Amino acid sequence: MLLEALPPTTITVSTVRASALAELAHHYGKPVQYVETAAELDLTGFTGKETVGVLAGASTPTWLVDEVVDVLEQLGDGPSRWRSFLQAAYGSSSLMAMGAGLMTLGVHKWLSLPLGWRYPTLTGTYVLAMYLLSPFLDPLGLGTKGPARARFLERNRRILLISALAALGLTLGLAASLGMKVLAVVGSATLVGAAYKRRFHLGGREWSLRQIPGSKDVVVSLALATVAVITPVWQEGRTWDLRTFAAIFLVGVLAFVRTVIYEFRDMQNDQIVGKETLPILMGKRATKVVLIGLLGTLLAGTLWLTFETRGQGHPLAVALVLVICAAYPVLYLWLYHERFTAGKNRFELSVDLSFYLVGLLALI
Repeated sequence: MLLEALPPTTITVSTVRASALAELAHHYGKPVQYVETAAELDLTGFTGKETVGVLAGASTPTWLVDEVVDVLEQLGDGPSRWRSFLQAAYGSSSLMAMGAGLMTLGVHKWLSLPLGWRYPTLTGTYVLAMYLLSPFLDPLGLGTKGPARARFLERNRRILLISALAALGLTLGLAASLGMKVLAVVGSATLVGAAYKRRFHLGGREWSLRQIPGSKDVVVSLALATVAVITPVWQEGRTWDLRTFAAIFLVGVLAFVRTVIYEFRDMQNDQIVGKETLPILMGKRATKVVLIGLLGTLLAGTLWLTFETRGQGHPLAVALVLVICAAYPVLYLWLYHERFTAGKNRFELSVDLSFYLVGLLALI
């Protein structure tokens, strides 16, 4: 039995209806704390070096369990505590930012645009800045991502805001170095992103972009496609042909799919999502149909263009990359959000891997 195999450890059970789990842990000689919220934890007996198991009943909201884990992790010392902080603060944002930068590089190679470091870096820093700023711009407060995340954001507000503003400053500086057109477009995209959740009073009525059903997923995908593809194409004077529009569609669809999949995860983790998200607007099943339809259209269109213009690159290698890019999000959704339950995993592939895969086009 699992409990019998555990070393001497403290088992914290966080749930309203999980007294049986607490009794079972106590039966096997484990020190037990039975709590319903993280506020009930007795931390006086911890030194920061214990191995602690957290058990919960099936009906316990994920955010309650995460809140208990978050409090316990903060008691740790040494490298593990810093790793935990860096992962929570910059893990997802830096992963997405680097992926967006590599995707930009791959798409530029596919479009035969001049390759360099400034456009990919611009895309990456823009994504990083918007990701870090987003929770602090929400009128609903930091609690939309759950109490545990809200407490982490509040506790580290200063360092996260400094990081976000530094990334934003680097973004605007790079945009200015590339030309006034780039600066104007990136500046506009930044203002739209910053204002998306804000409320405005127009004609005596309160209004915001967020009130538009399904708008979040569309705005995120358009912003990334604009910064990564539309702006460089415009600045460099490339022809607006079918391949250009296919590249815009490629980046937009992958960003759209990535956003929606993370909304599925937010729903599983009992976090707040509204009608600005497609899963709430259409329902989970209908949204999956939309995702598969978009990925199928993306695959068919880009493959047709790849073999239609054989003189550019290696068609079979490009086709293989595009097939994997379109198939991976579907596999990810099935594997991690259908076959396994929600919660924190020690290792989990990221849906952002599809961005990195597009970056392989730069090597072909």
